[in-house]
Amino acid sequence: INTVHEQERCKGVPILLMGASEGTLLAAEAASRQPDKVSGLVLYGLLATNLRENFKYIMSDGAFLTYRWHFDTNKDGTITKDEFEKDPHNYRAKVLRNAEFDVFDRDSDGAFSLRDMTMLTKRYLDAVDNDQFEVLQAWAKTSASVAVPDKWFEDHFAHQPIWDFLSQIDIPVGCFHGAMDRSAPIAAVRALEKKAKSAKKTKMKFVYFDDLDHTLNIARYFAARELPAGHRAIFQFIDNCLPERDRTNR
Repeated sequence: INTVHEQERCKGVPILLMGASEGTLLAAEAASRQPDKVSGLVLYGLLATNLRENFKYIMSDGAFLTYRWHFDTNKDGTITKDEFEKDPHNYRAKVLRNAEFDVFDRDSDGAFSLRDMTMLTKRYLDAVDNDQFEVLQAWAKTSASVAVPDKWFEDHFAHQPIWDFLSQIDIPVGCFHGAMDRSAPIAAVRALEKKAKSAKKTKMKFVYFDDLDHTLNIARYFAARELPAGHRAIFQFIDNCLPERDRTNR
């Protein structure tokens, strides 16, 4: 913020901070430290709870959401052997190397369900409950999309949640979240919205999208130059936050 304001052409220009995923927490905390210098926040793929709780989602409902989308054709929350073997999106063939249904039906009840998912990820769910940070760091090293520093989980588990920072500020905050988010639960964002309403945070806006993922499907833009609805909504929010003179000069 200070570096931007030191640039001659940026003096007096409104600054909005944008954060995605972990960045939503970082942006909210930064704004709480310099509330007089930040004109608004744009947050999407929100880390609405502490990472301890959020990581449990990643290893349970979030992980299962991928399989539900690819196989659960009747949308009943479970995957039958028939649905799995029909493989309507070729996910089994392309990604799972034609794995057998029994690999996923861990309790052998004839259905691949959330219960089976948590059995598959039990090692990591137990690691969260027992503060086995070395197990979590090892998972991040091999399975996370990006590298994380040492003690990343340990630091996050001890960190204040995003509401602690959002509750301190009185600026426009746009929160954008997709129901197909496998990394951060939409239920936690809705709970955050309830807190905001109870605290009369009228400048906080929450927008949800039924078919968008953690990135609000930004890959569509790079693949086909089609800007997804979530990102169109973000640009509209930014425009609404800026005075007319800054909209034309941005």
